[in-house]
Amino acid sequence: MEMIAAQQRGIHVECFHFGSQSEGTTIPGLQSDIDVLFSNIKANIMRVWGDWKAGMVNLLMLNDDMIPQYLLQVIRKY
Repeated sequence: MEMIAAQQRGIHVECFHFGSQSEGTTIPGLQSDIDVLFSNIKANIMRVWGDWKAGMVNLLMLNDDMIPQYLLQVIRKY
């Protein structure tokens, strides 16, 4: 829904949803959160190194068991 709404306003983005609902770690009776990451299509967000694209800003998603969120590492364009 967020992507469609942004596109109607002329903004081209990708949307990633994270958090306990998407991870399947919700507990019945508790309100879980939804974390949303919006990415301008001028930047390439990579889950693995194979997703790297030349000539773009590349951001590698990093996840550590000690940190309950993703970190983005900037990777060189070339």
